[in-house]
Amino acid sequence: MLKRQPVFEADCLFTILTREQGRLLVKGRGVLKPLSKLSGGLLTAAHSRLRLTEGTIPTVTSAAPVRVFGALMESPEKARLAWTALEAVLRSTVEARPEPVLFDLLLRFLENLDGAQEADENLVKVFLYQQCEILGYGMPEPHERLSFSDVLHAFEYNFERKLLTLDTI
Repeated sequence: MLKRQPVFEADCLFTILTREQGRLLVKGRGVLKPLSKLSGGLLTAAHSRLRLTEGTIPTVTSAAPVRVFGALMESPEKARLAWTALEAVLRSTVEARPEPVLFDLLLRFLENLDGAQEADENLVKVFLYQQCEILGYGMPEPHERLSFSDVLHAFEYNFERKLLTLDTI
């Protein structure tokens, strides 16, 4: 899950990334209730298997975690790096456009960050660099020569340029 937004008393809207359908907005009914069966499978930065109804905004009918990256939430520094990657995916993808390579890259990044002894900015730097390449944006140099802030700046530049292109059409 990339983003969670509470709606009404117990419902939420979730922005998720799927291998098959890309980024989707889905609704979870009653997920904020204490005894909700769905809440365990709708965790941020977790790999889950969802069942959805069809519709304008699909509704989650079942959710089961495949892998929960617990170490990411135990370390504030790891959580910061995970949020950076999730925000980058959220900001750079288009709804309902499959990005299976990006899905696999994000999953591998979260697994590596979760399993690392310490938070390592190099992991997110390589992720952002590879994400830009997957989405068709060039980077000025190989990632080995760039600092974390250089890669983040290049990502921001590419993202802003993409937005301007979309706005002028």
